Order: sequence, then structure tokens, then C-alpha cells
Amino acid sequence: MKILEYKNTPNLIRSLYSQEQVLSAYASDITNNIIVWIINPSTNKQMEVEYSFSENRLLSVEERLRALPAPQRIDLRQGLLSLTKSYVIEKDNGTLYENYELRDTRNPNSLAFTSQVYHTPYRETDDRIKEKLITQVEQKILYSSMTAQQKAAYWSGRLYKKRRQIGESGGDENAIFDGNLLEEMCNFDPEVEQVLPECLRQLADMEQADYFGLVEEFQRRTGCQLL
Repeated sequence: MKILEYKNTPNLIRSLYSQEQVLSAYASDITNNIIVWIINPSTNKQMEVEYSFSENRLLSVEERLRALPAPQRIDLRQGLLSLTKSYVIEKDNGTLYENYELRDTRNPNSLAFTSQVYHTPYRETDDRIKEKLITQVEQKILYSSMTAQQKAAYWSGRLYKKRRQIGESGGDENAIFDGNLLEEMCNFDPEVEQVLPECLRQLADMEQADYFGLVEEFQRRTGCQLL
């Protein structure tokens, strides 16, 4: 996927959006059109638009969806697992996402799921995604056999690592406490809230921090009431 400078974007793009409004532009490797990340002048929020060379205009979300590849499925582990890759466009901001879902072919329930923005230079490869999902399933199997104390330790260790990485780069360690984090934890373990108080207690011990202060930050930022 080739990155384009503003001066090399189509005339129509430059007539619609100033250089200040254009965040980045790419030659899409999935549609062969131009993808532009802009600041929407109406909402002042980031959005993705797609320019069609053949029609010299911006495409609607519906037109973009019709042009995308059909879901692709590959079988893994001698056919015991299947990995399906599909695409979806978020209607509010036009962002194209690549979705991956791992299933047990003997059971209709999803084992693991992940999604990533497609038009970004940081997109992970199919092989990397496959490896991560299989590892996630193996972790779930191990996690399901743990005691409540061990599950709390599982999460406290991961939170400690994430918070330390942010802190070492000069950021606010509490920034990891948000709705996305809670959703990720609940997707992994729908009953994770039962071990969160103990998880945060262990985290406070590791950081030598105030437990109640940590809980307060977690509750305020995630909207999840624990105590």
C-alpha cells in the first residue's frame, strides 16, 4: 500500500479538502482506488473517504462495500479450525476494517475474533493474525482451568506490563483504563468483573500504589463499578 503526498492526490481531493484537512492518503491495494483520511469539516472528526479513478468521484459506503472481496475461509489444524477473513465499513466514519474470526469446525461458536483498520501502514499480516488468534485460543483453554486467584494474576500481569510501557514513554498509566480495555477483557472472559477487584489489588501491590485510588480511576474511566 503506497503512501501519497497531498500534492500527488487527485485534483478532486485537493479541491474538496485543504492540506490541513488531509491526514494521510494511500493507493489502496484492495480496490486500486485512493483512500484519504481527512478531518470531516462538518463534525471535526476523522473519517476515511475513497476516490474512484474510473468515475472521478468519491464513493458511497454502499458502493465501497459492494466492491470488496467476499469473505475468505481457510482450514487449519487438519480441518479442526477455520479462519474467516471478512470486511466491514464503519458507516459513521467510513473506516474499512478487516475482521478475522477463528472457529471450531465441530462447534458453531466463535473461539476468537480480532479486527484491524485496513488502510494503515501498521496493518498486521494474515499469518501474524492467525498466530495471535491460535495463541489466544490456547490461552483461553489454560485460563478456563485457573482458580479465581490465578485469573486475577493473569490480568494484573498484563495490566502491569501495559501501564509500565506507557509510563516509560512519559504517558499517563491510567490511560489504559478505558471502555476498549474492559470490552477486550469481557470478550475473553464474560465473568471477568468477578476477579477485577482482586486483579487491581495485585496490581496495586506490584506498583506499590494506593488500591482504592487505582479502583477509583478504573471505575471512572471504564464505567464499571467494582466496589
